[in-house]
Amino acid sequence: MTELTRNIDLIVSAAGLILSILGLIQVLVSKYMERGTRLFFIAVFCVVNLYVLCILIRELTGTNVGYGWVVLSRVVLFGQALLSSLLPLLVTGLLLYQSGEVQWQRSGIFRGATVLWIIYAGILIYAQFTDSFYTLDAGNNYARGPMVPLI
Repeated sequence: MTELTRNIDLIVSAAGLILSILGLIQVLVSKYMERGTRLFFIAVFCVVNLYVLCILIRELTGTNVGYGWVVLSRVVLFGQALLSSLLPLLVTGLLLYQSGEVQWQRSGIFRGATVLWIIYAGILIYAQFTDSFYTLDAGNNYARGPMVPLI
């Protein structure tokens, strides 16, 4: 990765974090949002903030070499994958809630989405103990494995 590409990635990540923080603040101070909708958006913006923070940490530390940096990279890569997978589940719940589904948590659609998310999370946890999905070498270099399309 060139220095220019890395700088652009850092700028975009920082801008994303600022925008997601502003979104969370907007939801928190809004007086005209119904309570249930507000809770969904708080959850969405919290997940987005943590997700973008993981990306920013990886961008800032991805070139550092050493065992501790590799462990940190594994943690933030796992965080990125897990947090990004929560967004479709949250949006599914929000859409069901907004469409008037009183017990949206018991909806077949939401339950199906939850089962798919649990399967994904299980595969993601498994991926942490194998090189089938991705690897980080001693130089903290990321490489995709043959099974990465599965996740």
